[in-house]
Amino acid sequence: MKFIDSILDNAIINRLLSYKGYTPSMRTYLPCDYLRAELLKAIKYPEIAYRKYCTKEYLGLDRKENREFIGLPLHKKQMISHCQLSQFRSSLTFAQSINLLVYAICLFQRSGILKGSINLDKLTS
Repeated sequence: MKFIDSILDNAIINRLLSYKGYTPSMRTYLPCDYLRAELLKAIKYPEIAYRKYCTKEYLGLDRKENREFIGLPLHKKQMISHCQLSQFRSSLTFAQSINLLVYAICLFQRSGILKGSINLDKLTS
């Protein structure tokens, strides 16, 4: 989780996943928060349902590591609900999904995870 946290850039994710006219003051949570919540669930808790995942047991105040990864305040009882995560997933357009996939591939390639892959720097120069 620390590795993923270190390579993700919230500003880029927010830019990729927001729509035209979106301002941060329009929502309590930013698109990067929802994406991080999805990543945390997929990596650490793939076997549980979203309803159970969005509870105090997994995102409560005593789960500081999980809250910090997502970007939830550590001193407030704020939690993302399963409805919010569901709406986030269903609102992603095909173009946003592809842009996010390309971003993830570039991150993995630059970090060295995709050894033996195409050198993207050579393609762009």
